[in-house]
Amino acid sequence: MVTDCKGCKYTSHCIYYRLNLPVMEPEEKPGVMPFRIEAGELITGKYQQGDVTFGMTLFGHAAEHIDELRDAWVRIGSEYGLGDEGADRSFTVGKEMAIQVENSEDILTREYPETNRLSLQFRHLRLSQKKMETKPVLPFQELINQIMLRLHALGDAYGEENLRTGLSEADNLSAGDITHEERWVLCNYQYPGNRQGYWFLNGQSVYKGHLSPFLPLLHLGSQTGIGRFTSYGFGNYIIKV
Repeated sequence: MVTDCKGCKYTSHCIYYRLNLPVMEPEEKPGVMPFRIEAGELITGKYQQGDVTFGMTLFGHAAEHIDELRDAWVRIGSEYGLGDEGADRSFTVGKEMAIQVENSEDILTREYPETNRLSLQFRHLRLSQKKMETKPVLPFQELINQIMLRLHALGDAYGEENLRTGLSEADNLSAGDITHEERWVLCNYQYPGNRQGYWFLNGQSVYKGHLSPFLPLLHLGSQTGIGRFTSYGFGNYIIKV
């Protein structure tokens, strides 16, 4: 197993190295990937044997390698499959996959209507282990902190100048007196890579207050996901006014 790219003579033309992908990371602390996979059935293990179609969103300069990433997934499916070889869970990746590039500049500069109430519906959200072991709460300031952590990580690793500029302006925002009401349900889904089950949250959080300045961040967060294992489709939410 390769654990360090240092000294490798192929780094100058290695896509894996140029994308700054993690060489070796523990599963409890996965590296920041330049993509987000959308494949609920693939992730939760509820799929059937056969072809699987999924979507992927690319961020930052990963967009330069969109064709290579698409070809890599097709090759994985056609030559190796995924899941346990020979078992009912094994399958191939279908060639029809939607890979799109997220335009952060468009989201950050878009005109949003004034609003004092938002409902966020979460699926597969995993917070810190401490919060998962107690009654989960997600006040608005913590939600914004989670979004900022995710966006800063993506910006640092696969940087877009427009994203960095938008985040530096957002650093000055304060959640103020925004209130929240929450309803959460624990659901157990399996994180790919081992056989251990992890608890995730499904639920809804309603926020009330002067929310308009935060709308660009909230919409960016809905594209990237928040919490843990976001690259694999967890932590997504839908915004409803």
